[in-house]
Amino acid sequence: MLVKGGHGDNGTMTTDYLYRAVGGEVESETLTHSFLQTANSHGTGCTLASAFAAFHSLGGDYSSSFRQAVFFVQKLLRQSTPARVVTNTKGKGGLLHYLACSHPG
Repeated sequence: MLVKGGHGDNGTMTTDYLYRAVGGEVESETLTHSFLQTANSHGTGCTLASAFAAFHSLGGDYSSSFRQAVFFVQKLLRQSTPARVVTNTKGKGGLLHYLACSHPG
């Protein structure tokens, strides 16, 4: 199970969580990283879950797929920051997924 941080964290850092059952026990892994403030963050949870599934289907183990998915979402958030896709100043625009294909790195 993936749990995305961001809504309840301290504002500068956030923590994402991966929980998995191993031999009747629950193991957890965390990844703490910078909280990126952007107007384009709607859909980050769905994107994280989809990226995790995609990386895992490409042969990654749970731990590496988790890390890759978190880094992927972080990259999209960084690249989405300069854009403003909604006119409501209190609204959140969607994550700009096309940027993953258009910008290397």
